[in-house]
Order: sequence, then C-alpha cells, then structure tokens
Amino acid sequence: MPELATQRLVLRPVAREDIGRIATLAGDQRVAEMTRSVPHPLTEENVAGWFDGLATRGERAFAIVRKDESDLIGVVSVTVNERSGDVGYWLGHEYWGQGYMSEAVRRVARFAFGDLKLPALNAEVFVDNARSVGVLVKSGFDVEGRAMRPAPTRGGDREVLVFRATRASFARAALSQAVGRE
Repeated sequence: MPELATQRLVLRPVAREDIGRIATLAGDQRVAEMTRSVPHPLTEENVAGWFDGLATRGERAFAIVRKDESDLIGVVSVTVNERSGDVGYWLGHEYWGQGYMSEAVRRVARFAFGDLKLPALNAEVFVDNARSVGVLVKSGFDVEGRAMRPAPTRGGDREVLVFRATRASFARAALSQAVGRE
C-alpha cells in the first residue's frame, strides 16, 4: 500500500505499532458513538483483531498523521468489494473541527478512483452526525437514501444516511474546491 500525502497530512498504512494509539483515540466514547463498528469500551485486543483481518476484508486502512508530528490522529479506510468501495473513518476527538478528515477522505477517494480504479464509493453516517455529513458532501458524495443499521455503542439499531460518490461527482467536488480557493 502506498503512502499518501495532502497539504497537512501523511496517510500511511496502519501498522501493528498503532494498535495502542488506536485503542486510546477510537476508544473515547465520543468517537465510538459516531461509528457503527467501534465498540465501547475498546480494547487493544479488539483493535488487534481488526488489524489482523484487514487483508481478508479487502480493507486498505491508512493512519492519519499530521506532517509535523508522528502520532496517529485517526484512521481512514476503503474496503474494496465487487463493484465499488466502502469508505470508513474516525478521528480522535481533540482533532475534530480542523478540516483533517475532509482532507483525508478526499485524498483516499482520489486513491480509490485513480490507483484502485473503482467506479464508485459508498459511505454511511448517522443522521445526527453533521460533521461527517459535511466531510462527505465536500468530498463529492451524494445522499442516496436512509437505512437502519446496527449501532451497538448506541444501544441498538439507528438511522443512517447512505452516501455514494462516483468519479464524476468526485471530480465536480474537486473542481468546486479548487475554484473556491482562487
């Protein structure tokens, strides 16, 4: 897996050495509650099991690291399936609201559409997660609908927004971002 870069971030493959940091950051209840798959409490054993299954699931997981530091601040991944990819992500609570996740998701989408040649990407977020909705919209994802999904950390099934991005919608969003900076 390659290392990817953005203006402020390095996205490198997740390593076994990251397990403790992932357990600490993703194990924060505020973070876990925003995901469908992170249990709370989260143990290093949980993270090691996830890490060991990456290849089996076809998941390419990237550690999000600020260029001026070496510590992981979150994870963004794309899981390749037969016709598309599923994007998942989380960010340590202290790093929320700084634009890091939008930057990371856009870079992983560029990798998925370019290097992996995927025709589409999918993502799901809880309907009350406005920040995550913003990340996806900025990255060229469109709302496809709503669904009920298991959310163990939230105590049962919860409603999610189902998003999809195509090469065309991603390209439009990237162009819009570039024009907005001029």
